[in-house]
Amino acid sequence: MRNRLVFLHGLVPVMAAVVGVAVSLMACNTHPTAVNYVGVYSDGGLFIDSLFGIVDSTERYWIDTERAGAACIMLETQQDFNGDGQTDALVTNVQACGGNAVGNAFFFVSYIGDGKFALSNVFGTNVYDEPRIETWEGMKAVVITESSFDEWTEEYETHDERYVLIDTFAVRAESPKSVTLMPTISYEEWAKIDDMEDMGEEFVLSEEDSIKYAGCDIFDDLYSDHCSWYCGGEVQGITTSSCRVDADSTFDSSHAHDFNHEKVWSPEGEGIGESLVYHFAGACPRITTVKILNGDVKSDEAWLASSRAKMIKMYVNDKPYALLALEDSRSLQCFNVGIVGFHDVKAPDWTLRFEVMDVYPGAKNKSLVISELYFDGIDVH
Repeated sequence: MRNRLVFLHGLVPVMAAVVGVAVSLMACNTHPTAVNYVGVYSDGGLFIDSLFGIVDSTERYWIDTERAGAACIMLETQQDFNGDGQTDALVTNVQACGGNAVGNAFFFVSYIGDGKFALSNVFGTNVYDEPRIETWEGMKAVVITESSFDEWTEEYETHDERYVLIDTFAVRAESPKSVTLMPTISYEEWAKIDDMEDMGEEFVLSEEDSIKYAGCDIFDDLYSDHCSWYCGGEVQGITTSSCRVDADSTFDSSHAHDFNHEKVWSPEGEGIGESLVYHFAGACPRITTVKILNGDVKSDEAWLASSRAKMIKMYVNDKPYALLALEDSRSLQCFNVGIVGFHDVKAPDWTLRFEVMDVYPGAKNKSLVISELYFDGIDVH
């Protein structure tokens, strides 16, 4: 059991008599040198009755944790999660309030100045294990083990999810769940073999050709008519912050979703801060996977020449949702993004925005290139 009184950096625990204080007890300092968090417990209580932020060891502010929909909370840990030099709190939302019907959820608390504290969105729905803190892409991340019931197997399954604090949002932090290197053959060579398979012709590839044709599942994804999320899913349109235009070619946003790896999207400038916005109907099947062909993947030479995305921030309806950390390889990279969307005819239209945060520089030019960005999901067949 956790200690009921929280001692932090030599602070004396706040007495229960101050519970209910809703205003600053002292004037606000807009440039704090230190922020700490203290929980107040009532006699015999297992959970914090009130959470306070202590600024510069003197100014104390009550934090309205009920804004996160939390009735029973515990102060899990406090660290600088967003890298701004000030301490943030990771708070456990004990959803069962001491029972065992459902696991815990979590949210961050961060100081935003002028005596105000921001609460992040709640993450995790059914977590029974303690969260773990690790470093991911140079950032502090919280790893939770989510438990869910699989209706097909009628068993509980667990999987890890990683979250970082960006501004005041808890966002998923995703590395690729799979990376498939682009094949070294051309589309024409693949199409010839694909036609032979469709006609039922038997053929045996040499060891050399087997290596050459490795990764052809990417071509199946792009050019075959096999069943996929797109049997029911549809992107209504794509908009972009900018498109590069050369003398003899354009790099329109539609090229990022035309299932043609030889046509690419490329924004103006070096690409950082540029974005693609995908538009969906409320009834659209839900998305679980984002697939990215990063860089100009037509050939090794083209891929090396131009810049590639290194980090992409994903927004759902303009709210930060996930960070996607891409490997620097000529490959198809697939990211698990949870379940996104509604699949409800009564739901409003919605968007996914992909903003480039960092790039791998090209050997010959600084223009960012993305060949394809498309999806997989559920609610189809």
